[in-house]
Amino acid sequence: MKMNRELILTILFSFTLVCTLPAQERTLQEKENERNHRTVELLKKLHPIYTAQSQPGKLAVFPRPDRAEYQQWLDEEFVPLRRYDHNYQNGERVETEILNFNSQNESWQPYEKSIYQYSSDGLESIVDQVYAGGNYYNSSRILFTYQQVNGITTIFTETEQFWDSSNEVWVNEGQIRFTAEGGQISMFEDGFWNGDHWVYVDRTLISEENGDLIFVYQELFDDEWEDLYRDTYPSITFPDLIDQFYEFFIDTIEFGSEMAYFGYLPDVTEQNWTGFNWVDDYRRVTAVTTDPSTGEVELRSVIEQDSDGSEWITFSEIQIEYENEKPVLFTLYEPNYYSDEDELIKFSQEVFQYDQNDRMTEITRTEYIYAFDGDGSLLEEEILDGRVLLTYGDTSTSAERLDDTRPNTYRLGNAYPNPFNPQTTVPFQAGQNGFITIKVYDLLGRYVMTLAQGIYPQGNHTVRFDASALTSGVYMIRMEAPDMQQVRRVTLLK
Repeated sequence: MKMNRELILTILFSFTLVCTLPAQERTLQEKENERNHRTVELLKKLHPIYTAQSQPGKLAVFPRPDRAEYQQWLDEEFVPLRRYDHNYQNGERVETEILNFNSQNESWQPYEKSIYQYSSDGLESIVDQVYAGGNYYNSSRILFTYQQVNGITTIFTETEQFWDSSNEVWVNEGQIRFTAEGGQISMFEDGFWNGDHWVYVDRTLISEENGDLIFVYQELFDDEWEDLYRDTYPSITFPDLIDQFYEFFIDTIEFGSEMAYFGYLPDVTEQNWTGFNWVDDYRRVTAVTTDPSTGEVELRSVIEQDSDGSEWITFSEIQIEYENEKPVLFTLYEPNYYSDEDELIKFSQEVFQYDQNDRMTEITRTEYIYAFDGDGSLLEEEILDGRVLLTYGDTSTSAERLDDTRPNTYRLGNAYPNPFNPQTTVPFQAGQNGFITIKVYDLLGRYVMTLAQGIYPQGNHTVRFDASALTSGVYMIRMEAPDMQQVRRVTLLK
């Protein structure tokens, strides 16, 4: 399933400009490897499901564009390059067509197409087709199966197949098999087709320890599973990780923004197994600056660091500036290869524009190239690289569409911002009219305050958590509704 499984990286680097100076030359594959955060590998496996299917209430909050057009800056003007057209029915994506722009006759030419099919459980298949000679022909597909665990439907297998045009049959190629416990994914295994059966050669174990999320990656050696590396995500659960991925990562990936890839992955420490102990290798650390009067996010800063065995060395920094809780400017800083000083220099920027409905409509990307002048001074040159234009059809905002996506379950969302000071917004949804309470507790389980209590109608709601009178620390927000309880963790930083 090349197009959909690699769609993330294809979009993210569509406009990447490789520096012409030898010290900064990097191929797209090298860039991909450098930024290939291991969490992305897991999330890419779930990407087709979360992209194709609307979760209850989500499309009204995070509308997806019906069209994304990629343009390159060439000869002092924007030139069309590639276009993605998405077709939705009842909140579900049914088709995506990719078209390339033919500059000779100034027209859009079909290139590839993805067709989405559904069963009662969810997304059933994605069939990729390529365009040739005036027609579309099968190329590859992904098949999804599901399992019931404690009455909860979760994904079971994700099978990749390619089309054998000579024999006109689908041929197995790869498979991901998921194990779920208590309705939550606890392991997934990667395998290949061995002619008559599946062989699984690596796996990822998912667990929660002391409030942290742990991924342990293993490979099969001589019929025994051996540890390779592990990732620790502080103060987050697996459902929270998926929610964060859905709410931020996928949306901006669909828009073709590097911001998602660099700026919205959770904090993590990655370690390698030496055979005797775990050794630090990489980490991400995020800091959030909020307006003290409103609690709104003003700046999100992320640093990426490698370990040399004794200390952490920063190799990039990402800064995302906000206005009215929306990202407006993304800046990526990378090491200054032309100086002996330990410093970072500006590498790329993205500017985001919105319409009156707060939907992202344009992403403009700028690259920075550096060169030495005659006296040895380093000069910075700003080069406009390209842009993405996003358009939304009537179905994205129609009353019928909103009705179709009303929630049918009770759910407590992730507070934003988080960390916060001194206020944060807590979203929640009611699957039907029902009595809901939302209370705050400290880490010792002591009651702090009540945020909501009463009968709420079916739909999406928010409450404000004002922690002006509280001390810095971690607090637990617990929602109770008919037949459910859910807890979210927030951090107050003063």
